[in-house]
Order: sequence, then C-alpha cells, then structure tokens
Amino acid sequence: MENLKLFKNSVVSKSFMLWINNYPLSYHSLDMKRFEKFVIALFINNEEIPDNEFGHYLMEKCNFSSKDVEYFKERISNSLSLLNTYVELRK
Repeated sequence: MENLKLFKNSVVSKSFMLWINNYPLSYHSLDMKRFEKFVIALFINNEEIPDNEFGHYLMEKCNFSSKDVEYFKERISNSLSLLNTYVELRK
C-alpha cells in the first residue's frame, strides 16, 4: 500500500506501514502488537496523527469503516495519554 507521507518521521511512517500492510482489522495479537509499536513510534518521535488525513487514508486506502477509524484514533489517544503519564511519574 502506498505511503501518502502522513508522517514526517521515517520511523513513524515505517511502523505505520508495517501495521497497515498486514491485517490491521483482524485484531489478532500480532497485528495489535504492530499497532502498539506504531503508537510508541509516534510517542518517541513526538509526532501527532494528522487527524483528517489519517481517517480519510484508513477509510479510502485500507477499507476501514468510520467505526474502525474512531476505534483506532481513540486507542492512539488513550495510549499516548498513558505513555505521557508514565513519563511524568518517572521524573
């Protein structure tokens, strides 16, 4: 699947493509692990998801439903919040 340069950082982009080019909607543990690595790459590289472009890309290029898009956007938001809290507590 083509990468539309959704992300500035190449590590984030590669981790996103690794997740999306497999079976992201299977919710299989390996696919969710790839998703988690993508979220961690977002966090480590201090990059945000391009909100409108991200959802559009997932629906148009990856056949996600709007419900799937909202699920993963919420997972990203919750995961990033958890990671931020973890970092704050470690200080």
